[in-house]
Amino acid sequence: MARTSKKSPNTARQRRQAAMPPSPLAQQSHQQLDNIRTALAHEQTELAVTLLAKLQQSDPANPQALLLAGTLQMQHGKPQEALSSLLSASYQLPNQPEVFERLARLHAQLGQNRAALSAMHHLVALRPNNAQGLFQLAAMYHEAGYPTQGNVWARRALLKRPFIVINAEREEKLRVLVLRSAAASQWRFDAQQFRYALVQGHRHLPGGLDAAHITRVELFVDTLENTPELLRKLPAVDVVLNIIEDTYANHAALRMASHVADRLKRSLIHSAELVDEVDGTDQQAELAHARLCEKAGVAPWAFELPTPPKKDMAPETLLTLHLAITGTVQGVGYQQWLADELTQRELAGWVRNLADGSVEAVVHGTLEHLQPLCDAVPSGPEDADVTGLNVTPWEGDIPEGVAILETL
Repeated sequence: MARTSKKSPNTARQRRQAAMPPSPLAQQSHQQLDNIRTALAHEQTELAVTLLAKLQQSDPANPQALLLAGTLQMQHGKPQEALSSLLSASYQLPNQPEVFERLARLHAQLGQNRAALSAMHHLVALRPNNAQGLFQLAAMYHEAGYPTQGNVWARRALLKRPFIVINAEREEKLRVLVLRSAAASQWRFDAQQFRYALVQGHRHLPGGLDAAHITRVELFVDTLENTPELLRKLPAVDVVLNIIEDTYANHAALRMASHVADRLKRSLIHSAELVDEVDGTDQQAELAHARLCEKAGVAPWAFELPTPPKKDMAPETLLTLHLAITGTVQGVGYQQWLADELTQRELAGWVRNLADGSVEAVVHGTLEHLQPLCDAVPSGPEDADVTGLNVTPWEGDIPEGVAILETL
């Protein structure tokens, strides 16, 4: 006798609901949300707040309105109200990463480490292939005093992104393989800025090198023990620079660094050889540059050191920036994700795909809003994998509103 299968009542109900046209209230709410996002894109914050208040009066449980409310409340120094809004949104939007990214950020800023870790775990579950989120979770565990768990998540992140290529901004004159180690690093997590850093060796050296003419390939040697074939995937380099500190605890990482240089048949130079005293002065950077070129067998060239940002720049300072984003960023919804981020963060700008597979964007707004955006850009949507981000001042027309332009 043939068995008859019964469809789940929930599944049948969901199908009927999906086939039904949206209610007048839903249509009205959708239009109001569009108006709010448009107001935010044009930096009309007061108008956006007014429209949002009206929407929440007519549709108080609207999850997208709750998400927008929580975002605005975070930006305007109302953490408890933001927490209430975002928690309410999370119940209805369990699969929307933006909700849990903001919850993790807010809990961290409030010093609620366990809740921040829980929200970050949810975010990582929604974006399992996003190395940036995995690194963030690793740093949060280290900062909370759980280095073992932190190292576990760091290893998972490294499997997703074992190396990153940072292309020269202009004509490439030298290509350097920079060797790092997650296990041999000191992890730092800034809860207020919601960003992490790996403090390792002479950490200013890679950033102090001539970014205009040197391409950096940064490799974490931790991954090579289980994936030795990774060396065959690396782009060709001229010299290998090791920035892992020479300590007994880092012996295994240093041994792997020597192995990498031998396999690639390239000169290995340790960061300690480049500078006598690590003080970050212009003279030290010029000396490091000359020694690196000598080791690589190329003639050194004159270059201008990057101007450090002004420490006294006010949060309300208006800036226009150009973002060059490389990696797996096309065909994964990255343009729409970035456009949505601009709208929610009260920024103006445009974004477009480039023929070389990268994405570029120009964004305009205040420093206090641009900095969190730049921190979020490496995360992107679930299927994206950002391997490079270059941020430079934009001298062209200042964008108005938010737009996705045609591929260039």
